[in-house]
Amino acid sequence: MKILSILITLIGIFSFLSCNKNLKNADKNFSPLFTPGPRAYVYKTNADYSNKVPVILSEDKKTIISYPHPNDVKTGNSFLTPTKLLQDYYLDNKGIQINTAFLDISFEEYSSYTEVPPLSYLESKILDKNPFTELCDCGLKSNIKNTETIDLLIKQKKLRSTCKVLK
Repeated sequence: MKILSILITLIGIFSFLSCNKNLKNADKNFSPLFTPGPRAYVYKTNADYSNKVPVILSEDKKTIISYPHPNDVKTGNSFLTPTKLLQDYYLDNKGIQINTAFLDISFEEYSSYTEVPPLSYLESKILDKNPFTELCDCGLKSNIKNTETIDLLIKQKKLRSTCKVLK
């Protein structure tokens, strides 16, 4: 029984250490800068949409009002998928907002299209019109030195008190 207790303790310690990111480069004095410019949106979703193309819906969420061109979902050899953060949070790299929906189309598939598919096709591919369980505006993206800064806010449970909560 004593060996089992020691084994369980060691497994717990190993699990904690393997999941714990090194946050030594985090900006511990981060303060969001809310001036015009590209936003740093941090979010969680109902499901894993990290490789799904985002589109913007109308206020009533009935129609798509903005969508990327297939050339706009990739830069160089990299797709503009969100950056994975701690605790299933993501940092947007494509341009989401409160009325974003995700398509049942991967970034790779979408980038292979030679032109934008018809709007009716895109609307038929919407996976979830209300995908966010949490959405925070952390100010200007250029104000964030590295993702460790956001990870530290998440780890310390300060994301929602530091950034503007949109959902």
